[in-house]
Amino acid sequence: MLKIFIALLIAFTSSLLITPLVGWVGIKLGAVDKPGQRKIHTEPVPRIGGLAIVISLFLSVGICKFLLGDIYNVLSWTPQRTFYLAGGLFIFAVGLFDDFRRLGHKVKFLAQILAASLAFYGGVRIESILGFSVAGVYFGLLSWAITVFWFLLFINAINLIDGLDGLAAGITFFAMSVMASISIVQGDYLMGLKFAILSGILLGFLYYNFNPASIFLGDGGSYFIGYVIATFSIIAAVKTTLGTAFLIPLVVLGVPMFDTIFAPIRRFFSGKAIFRADSEHIHHKLFQKGLSYQRVVLILYAVTCVLCAVAIIMIHLRNGWIALFLSLLLVLALFAVKKLGYFEKFFFDRLYVWLRDLTEATRHSTYSGNFLDLQSKIKSSENMDSLWANLCRAFEFMEFDGGELRVTEKADSETKGENTPGTEQMFAWRRKNATDSGMLRIEMLVGAGNPVKAALVLFRNNSLKNVRPFTLRRLDCLQRCMKEALERIYSS
Repeated sequence: MLKIFIALLIAFTSSLLITPLVGWVGIKLGAVDKPGQRKIHTEPVPRIGGLAIVISLFLSVGICKFLLGDIYNVLSWTPQRTFYLAGGLFIFAVGLFDDFRRLGHKVKFLAQILAASLAFYGGVRIESILGFSVAGVYFGLLSWAITVFWFLLFINAINLIDGLDGLAAGITFFAMSVMASISIVQGDYLMGLKFAILSGILLGFLYYNFNPASIFLGDGGSYFIGYVIATFSIIAAVKTTLGTAFLIPLVVLGVPMFDTIFAPIRRFFSGKAIFRADSEHIHHKLFQKGLSYQRVVLILYAVTCVLCAVAIIMIHLRNGWIALFLSLLLVLALFAVKKLGYFEKFFFDRLYVWLRDLTEATRHSTYSGNFLDLQSKIKSSENMDSLWANLCRAFEFMEFDGGELRVTEKADSETKGENTPGTEQMFAWRRKNATDSGMLRIEMLVGAGNPVKAALVLFRNNSLKNVRPFTLRRLDCLQRCMKEALERIYSS
């Protein structure tokens, strides 16, 4: 127990000394995070803090081997550890490269899968869940898929929560400290040592990362920390007989986990790309409510501490009480979502739209599919005739009475002169038996870009049926689908 505490102090001191040196290197190399729209800092800050984490980890392990003689065996090198160490260094290198030169989300996603696969090949595997073995299912493929998902969840959770000074480092410090304590209480001193070293490094780094931060984790740091936590938590869970062992790290890191799982869902229902960065994360929403940066961080620290206390209580409870605790956490999470304003913007509006799009086949329409099918057909239209035919089905589906589309293709100024008018195509549709009285006119510009300009005009008898909010949401989707189709048609 004393040697674990000494190891923590060694890790803390190493990080405290290494971090400012790495920050100085980051400034010299130009690896800095510049102020921007989604940034809270006003001066460039080095963003290669991950390098300080990695160096501190290796330095701490080396010093522990030298000073603490009999601890050498538990930190010794084995062929099995080569693979998951290689995976950690690989994902760190990818994140560090991204800190210098931005990579696409697909490249980073594939890199995370490869790093997780290296860990899996090195023996870090989830082979049973709540007593059910998945090791031999589909020749181990299911075990690989679950393990990779576990790594992706932790890597991206730490990365997404790293949006305010000291937030990611602080939350993971509290979580790893509790994981170290739980491991020691359960008699697993090896895992307690590993978690203690990691928590000491994070505490030392937090001294420089707390607001106002003089260094950021960067993607290299957040990826590496997420990868290490995922690795340690699997190894710790495999060694224990506790059926809910895999729930403990999920609970103590509940804040980033909730944000990671919720982010793609809200982006999907908002009509945004699920991997595109935005300013709608939990820490952003709290800041938008008028709280200071430091107060937001402290609030999320407090929430993490409460979740850590819940995790400690859970290891002493029976399965029935654990289920009750988890149900209570779910209710509190939904309450938090409502307080942050996600319900008004997400559940009661866009979820309703999506469900209608998925299931509705309007009785006034001759089209037997749903609105999601129509969107897909509009996007994949091969020419203007097929695009207009699909649009007419959509107009009828949404119960409009008429529609007009004007598409203007700008003339080539090099061959026809600057003032030469472009060619215009006009399409019109009208519902059978539609009247002209009480018509509501809705006009939308479709920004397909040069050399194409498009304008869509829709008509609806508003005296018979008002335009509902979900219909306006559908028009937004229709506009995006048209833009994509027009860009493809006129670029070919």
